[in-house]
Amino acid sequence: MCCRGAQPAKIDNAITLVFTRVLDTYESPTEEEDLGAEVVDRKYWEQKSNKESMKLADAMIEMYKKEYEAARITYNRGHIAVGTQRRNSFWLHPRKRMGTCHFGIRVGDVEAATAVLEDAGISYERGREDSFSISMQSKLFSEKSESIRKLISLSVRAYSE
Repeated sequence: MCCRGAQPAKIDNAITLVFTRVLDTYESPTEEEDLGAEVVDRKYWEQKSNKESMKLADAMIEMYKKEYEAARITYNRGHIAVGTQRRNSFWLHPRKRMGTCHFGIRVGDVEAATAVLEDAGISYERGREDSFSISMQSKLFSEKSESIRKLISLSVRAYSE
């Protein structure tokens, strides 16, 4: 519930506050894994995003496969999910903007991942638990690919066992 200010009111010689309700909704939290779960195909993403953005997503998927050969790739309407046989831990969102791909990653070791990102000077947002969100451009990826590989390695270690 969200309230918009309070108005004082006098009731039976007592002063009280009267709140005006503006919003009364509740949205249950959802995990990234559950969002956009409608399965589509690669062609959907090729049409939805820019060719350079898909190349960037593919490069990150290949990097994941080098860390975990049996990686599962699932093309969903809301994201491209990548994971081990156990669970997804890497979500890609190729954009229309040339050479841009937003991704979310669960890493297990938050301190190690934070150190990798800060040492590399990569901007990020912290998500729930052990997740990070990062917007990547092709040029930044080519400059910071070793740091992204370290993040992916942390993710694979945490979620493949």
